[in-house]
Amino acid sequence: MKIKDSSILAPALVMASLLVGHGIAQTPGAASAPPAAPQSIQTASTIMQPSLDEVLRATGNLSPEHWRTSNAMRQETAANIDSIRRDLTGSLPSLLNAADRAPNSVAQILPAYRNVEALYDVLLRVTETSRMSASKEQTAALEQALNELEGARRALGERMQTVAV
Repeated sequence: MKIKDSSILAPALVMASLLVGHGIAQTPGAASAPPAAPQSIQTASTIMQPSLDEVLRATGNLSPEHWRTSNAMRQETAANIDSIRRDLTGSLPSLLNAADRAPNSVAQILPAYRNVEALYDVLLRVTETSRMSASKEQTAALEQALNELEGARRALGERMQTVAV
């Protein structure tokens, strides 16, 4: 076969020389790189569980009845703490399990994500109250749990966005 148009041949020769010059082109007998291993799918539980364990530990040691605040604020904080504990042991595990069973389904991840968002909001209120009226140790534990939950919440949101794409 004879190439009549040299405008096609010149760029092809330049590209070939660049590939060989940079070591990109391989000889037929050269070993090729092994295919990349498929990435393991991060489940909702894998993403969330360490931070949820931290939240459970931090709220387990709270005693808002000794906080320096009004009685109404102590009662509200105690109710929020009870709500957090119920969510961590009751509804959230089943939502995470459903998301784990269908890790590529936004419809299954979204309910867990929305629950985590609500959990974060309640934990934020408890943490803010602790900053004004709890001991430094209790506040530090809550702040650590809040930070970890925030990171996991973002990671779950990113996972959901990846699935959506």
